[in-house]
Amino acid sequence: MVQGRRFLLHHLLFSTYLSFLLIWMEESREPAWSTNKFLLYFWHRHAQALSFIDVGVFYLELFLIPSMALFVLLLWMGRFGPSQTAMRYLGGLLVVVGFPMACIVHGPAPSLMLIELVVALGYLLVDVRTGLSLSTATNLVLTAVHYTLWFLFGGGAEMGFMWKQQYWGFWEYAWLICPALGFAYTIAWATYFSRAPRSSSSTCVS
Repeated sequence: MVQGRRFLLHHLLFSTYLSFLLIWMEESREPAWSTNKFLLYFWHRHAQALSFIDVGVFYLELFLIPSMALFVLLLWMGRFGPSQTAMRYLGGLLVVVGFPMACIVHGPAPSLMLIELVVALGYLLVDVRTGLSLSTATNLVLTAVHYTLWFLFGGGAEMGFMWKQQYWGFWEYAWLICPALGFAYTIAWATYFSRAPRSSSSTCVS
């Protein structure tokens, strides 16, 4: 039963974080996909002079639909027993690469940050393939440092660049959620897979 709860929490946060990153990376660019393709005006035909709340509701819809669809897909796939290793790799890649990619989409990252990303990926591969890693608590501290470095110095979406903007729209504020949501998923990933056998099939909800 406990493992089943961890299974649900991991899949829910995986779907939430991945969907949020993809929507944020696309919608924070100019022109955004949804407005460029008139999706906003197709869903909200009254959209002539939308308030901030109206736009927020639209973006919430834009985020929740793929998030819930991915969550249901993961649950459905779990019934057919996908390997633990595949989800361990995918989840680990999302932990390490997700937020940095969101930063890099908005501009080139400094060379030192790219080196840090390569080192983090190498450590992830060693951890997943061999299990030779530090304690879970130490890994969480290292992940917090990883997110903090990219939050402060990474790519075109980092604190120094964002703070220079005179006007903050919806997605500038949403950017602040990325590292927090990513770290929450990191905890779920580490907790679930630290208690799951490395060679067995994925544990279904019980």
